[in-house]
Amino acid sequence: MNAGGAWGDISDSLERVTVVTSPPEVHVVTVEAEALDLAYRSSSLPAGSVIGQVELGFTPGGEPGEVEKRTAEVMDQRRKTQPKGERSAGSTFRNPPGDYAGRLIDACGLKGLREGAAQVSEKHANFTLNTGHATAREVRTLIERVREQVKNRTGVSLELEVVTLGFRGDPLPRAVWSPPVKGLRKAGRMAIS
Repeated sequence: MNAGGAWGDISDSLERVTVVTSPPEVHVVTVEAEALDLAYRSSSLPAGSVIGQVELGFTPGGEPGEVEKRTAEVMDQRRKTQPKGERSAGSTFRNPPGDYAGRLIDACGLKGLREGAAQVSEKHANFTLNTGHATAREVRTLIERVREQVKNRTGVSLELEVVTLGFRGDPLPRAVWSPPVKGLRKAGRMAIS
C-alpha cells in the first residue's frame, strides 16, 4: 500500500516486511523493502497478501526541539483538514493522477451524503465516517454510491485506498480466515482447502 501524506511515505523508512501470502497455500515470508517496488499507494506484493510485521529504520531528524516543532505543525494541519477523533479508516480513495479524490467528491456535492450510519465527512470529503453503528454493508454501499456519482459527473474512476474484506471482488478470499492464527505462526506454510 505504501501509506503516506504530504510529508512523506512509509517507504521513506521501510526496511523489510513479513508477509502472509493468500491461499491456496499460505506462506510467511520476509521481503526487503527494495524488492517491493513501492510507489504511490502501491507495491509489487501479490493481491491478497497481508503484511504481518514491518521493520522501520529512522534517521535522526535534527534537534529534538526542531522535530517536536515539525511534528506539531503536521498534526495541526491534520486537525484543521481531517476529521480528527471521528471513526474512519482514513482516506477512502487514492488520489487520481493530477487531482485529489476529496476535491472531486466535494465538487460533486457529496459531503454529508449518508447510507444508514455511514457518512461522507463534511470536513474532508475523502473520509468515510461511522457516525454510530454503521454496518460494513452501509459503508461499502456509501463508497460505491460516491464512486458511481463521481464517475458519472466527472468521468474519473476512483480507486479504493482502503482494503475491504468479505465483499464480492475483494482481494482476499473468505477462506483465508478459516485457519487458526496459531497455525500460521508455527507452520510458516499452510494449505487452505
